[in-house]
Amino acid sequence: MSGPKHGRERGYVLAEALVGGVVMMLALVGVFGALSRGGEHVGRALADQNAAQRATEQLEWMRGQSSTAAAWTAGGPKPCQALLVALPPGWTCTVTVTEVTDTLVDTSVTGPLFYKRAVVQVSYRDTSLSLEALRW
Repeated sequence: MSGPKHGRERGYVLAEALVGGVVMMLALVGVFGALSRGGEHVGRALADQNAAQRATEQLEWMRGQSSTAAAWTAGGPKPCQALLVALPPGWTCTVTVTEVTDTLVDTSVTGPLFYKRAVVQVSYRDTSLSLEALRW
């Protein structure tokens, strides 16, 4: 049988409990920090996916228009016209159409090649995504 504990032994138990508590707090802070950063990354990935979807939606709508339609009139940047879902606050979607003359074409083509280039740009926060389409 052991006798009563001495004061020094009780002090070790208290120190071990304090150190264990500090280690546990550091571990919890690390876990919650990782979960928080993970949530931010998931939110950013969803925003990127949404921006790409909106830009693609606008381009596909433009591809369905004839080359003489108002959507293909050179100029810009103009607001996007075909978004099925409104953009979140702070987001912008613009279209810039330019007319291009390509004189460096294959010799089998007589004269320069004329076409239109549309660039759809979706911007939000500090990010910008651009997609483009050509129309002959």
